[in-house]
Amino acid sequence: MDNYVIKSAALRGYDEVVSELGGDRDSLYLAAGIDKSRIEDPEQFIPYETYLKLLNIAAENLNCDTFGLRLAQKKDGSQFGILCLIIETSPSMLEALRTFGRFLHFQSQSATLSLSTEGEFTYWKHTIHYQGDESLGQAYQNAMGVGSNIIDLISDNSLTPVCAYSIFDREKVASYAKSRVSCPITFNAEFNGWKFKTQDLHQLPPQSDPALNQLLKNQLDTLLDELEQNFELKIKEVIRRALAIGDPSIDRVANYLNKNRRSFQRQLESHNLLYKDVLDDVRLEIAKHHLRYSNLPLTHIADMLCYNNLSSFSRFFTKRLGLTPSKWRTINVQQ
Repeated sequence: MDNYVIKSAALRGYDEVVSELGGDRDSLYLAAGIDKSRIEDPEQFIPYETYLKLLNIAAENLNCDTFGLRLAQKKDGSQFGILCLIIETSPSMLEALRTFGRFLHFQSQSATLSLSTEGEFTYWKHTIHYQGDESLGQAYQNAMGVGSNIIDLISDNSLTPVCAYSIFDREKVASYAKSRVSCPITFNAEFNGWKFKTQDLHQLPPQSDPALNQLLKNQLDTLLDELEQNFELKIKEVIRRALAIGDPSIDRVANYLNKNRRSFQRQLESHNLLYKDVLDDVRLEIAKHHLRYSNLPLTHIADMLCYNNLSSFSRFFTKRLGLTPSKWRTINVQQ
């Protein structure tokens, strides 16, 4: 869990929202067991759990189910530094979203963004990989709000998604979320993210500058190669894509990475990873996420994870956690 970190800039606006809601910021930091001086540098990475605690304690103590969304309203692209300029100067809105996901690791080493096109529609999916006990509800709310900010930033408010998706079944936040996001929202979905008309994403961003964009991307590419721990998250995201099409085999994942099976296995070994272990970890992440936050039936979750039947999924889950999926859901469900 120590590798799950995020830049303190993600908390920009926190004190302001707390104040607007009539709260005492110092008491919230104290309740979370956090020294405020340790998160004042916006470029400093902090444990993702610290970020979650602050959001969750604020939501609970201030009786504000929409705290994550309200926090997102206080943010603009400046929190992303050079990444903001890169996406603004992209040669297309599609490339802007792809680039943002590619370089997200410079801001958060606990989440991934994937972009996939299926005919006339393109999906932009956000996944948080944190596996601790803190609820992810407020974090995903905040991500939805920030995602809306990014979409407005790259298009100067001219790009409207077809739909936003939230895995959560939260009637308490529905009305506020709909006022914050400029498109319909589907709750209790299979993923968190956005759906666009593919043709809309081929538009040029208002500030498009391909030459400058390439120069900036080259600079970040060099740094990205140095981030070793990015490898496992990258593999996990590719496995999620493979699960989505029903084939999470090592050959399929290697093909996605433009590698043959043997070279991919060598790369895994160089990072002290076994493919089966990473696949099982991803399956467990997805299972726990849906069991905790959504109302999807167990059979649906088993199918999403490419198990032939519910019994196979149940055996896997019980072996890993010592509880059946239904019992684990009863104990851990988040409302």
